Amino acid sequence: KLVDYEILPSGLADFSSIVTKIKKADPDLFVVSALLEDHFKIIPAMKDYNYFPKALVMHYGPTAPEFIDNLGEDAEYIIGASPWTPEMKLKGEFFGTAQEFAKNFKAAYGHFPDYTEAACGAAGIVAAEALKEIGATPPLSIEKRKELKDAIANVDIDTFYGRVKFMTEKGDKFYHCIELFPSAAQFQGGKLWVVGSEKEENIEKQLIYPAPSWEER
Repeated sequence: KLVDYEILPSGLADFSSIVTKIKKADPDLFVVSALLEDHFKIIPAMKDYNYFPKALVMHYGPTAPEFIDNLGEDAEYIIGASPWTPEMKLKGEFFGTAQEFAKNFKAAYGHFPDYTEAACGAAGIVAAEALKEIGATPPLSIEKRKELKDAIANVDIDTFYGRVKFMTEKGDKFYHCIELFPSAAQFQGGKLWVVGSEKEENIEKQLIYPAPSWEER
């Protein structure tokens, strides 16, 4: 049962009325789809009103390095979704394992990658594989660009990000990567752990539900 659904303007300064409303409704699951700066406002508001839901899911943010840096211990028990984490048991010819990619990325850029940054690395692998297939290097002619598009569509490769394979039949998932599946991850002990995944080998810890209240921590 959907208890409530709200669309709020981005950049909202005061979340007190929303927190009060959600606290009164007391849902089993509270899902927030917002930008990082909004997350950094709503969590303090929840703490001020002594409210933390049984499960709090934030669409984007938990995998970003600045999320835990900003919220610290207040990030505990928050759940995020991600198709990739550095701990996943994935491996490819380029960059090695997910752990090796994350280690080398941190050495180069000073922080561990979130899934969007890792996805950029995987996209580079796909592009390189397709270029190799058509025997070309940039810059490309118009004709070669068409060949590249078709070659990318036919890529099927294991990478540190997972298997990359695209749907080539027209339909709702036309050109979607059909071998990547999001996992649920929860902050426990200051670290994000995979607690739910279609691939059981990626699950690292059991989901803590219901989450403890602020007073119980």
